Amino acid sequence: MEEVTADPAALINFTEVNEIVTAKEVTNLRNIPSLDKDSKVIEVLYYGDTSIRTGIGDNGWSRVEYKGKTLYAVSSYLTTDLNYKDNSKPTVDNPEAVITFTEVNEKVTAKIKTNLRLVPSTESDETIVTAIEHGDIAVRTGIGSNGRSRVEYNGQIYMR
Repeated sequence: MEEVTADPAALINFTEVNEIVTAKEVTNLRNIPSLDKDSKVIEVLYYGDTSIRTGIGDNGWSRVEYKGKTLYAVSSYLTTDLNYKDNSKPTVDNPEAVITFTEVNEKVTAKIKTNLRLVPSTESDETIVTAIEHGDIAVRTGIGSNGRSRVEYNGQIYMR
């Protein structure tokens, strides 16, 4: 027997728009405007990335066109202000925003495989640059107010 499911987007009243929006933070673009078990993240917008919004739902979701796909994002994560800057958000360009670091200079050893990232956040695997393995040594140059470390490994600064 074939299972029949309703289209969640069909139950939402969308105001039709055609505007460029900017991501105010890491924004998951989903196949349906929902966080339920059938919802899947198809694409991700990062702070400052743009997309075309084609509809604003009455339920807090926006319909967007991105990479040729119709997807859905939480409306509050998007803005039409294309010059939007939130200096409190860690980004690739400003990874230490709002996080204060206590300067240190100490060798540290990985206990387990540890991801090194461009930003001090685990919101997305796309910020992972490399990983260090058990026993690898890095130099910790800062301890962040958020509990993360700033480290130098192979001559580069990373977040952990």
